[in-house]
Amino acid sequence: MNHLVRHLTDEFEDLIDYKVTHVAWEIVPSFGQMNQRELVQATATTLKVITFQHKLPYIHFTPMNWHKQLIGKGKCTKDEVKTWILDNVVLQFDKELPDNLPYDVYDAIGIGQVAYRRNEWITNEFEQGITEGP
Repeated sequence: MNHLVRHLTDEFEDLIDYKVTHVAWEIVPSFGQMNQRELVQATATTLKVITFQHKLPYIHFTPMNWHKQLIGKGKCTKDEVKTWILDNVVLQFDKELPDNLPYDVYDAIGIGQVAYRRNEWITNEFEQGITEGP
C-alpha cells in the first residue's frame, strides 16, 4: 500500500503542477473487499493532502450528489453518465470526446462540470470558507 500511495503521489503531483487552479473529487462510499476500500481511501487521502499542500480551493461530492446535479437524478448508471457527457460536453479546441474511454474519465468530466457550475470552492476545511471559482 505504501508503494501504491507513493506512486499515486507522483501522478497527482504531475497533474497539480499542470496549471491546476481548483480540484474536485468524488467521495466514494466503502465497497468491496478490504484491499479495495484501502485503495480507494489511499487515493482519496493522497489527492486531499496534495490539494492542501498546494493551497488549492477544492470541492467534493458524493456520487448521488453530483449525479443529481449533472443528470437530474441521484441514481444513474455509468452508461447514463457517459451518454450525457458525450452529448453535452464540448472540449477545448472543438475536439470530439472519444467514446471508448474508461468510465472513470466520464465521471471525472461530470464532476468537473458540476463543480464549475456550482462554484462553491472550499478554501479552509475547518471554516468551510467559500471563494469564487474560475
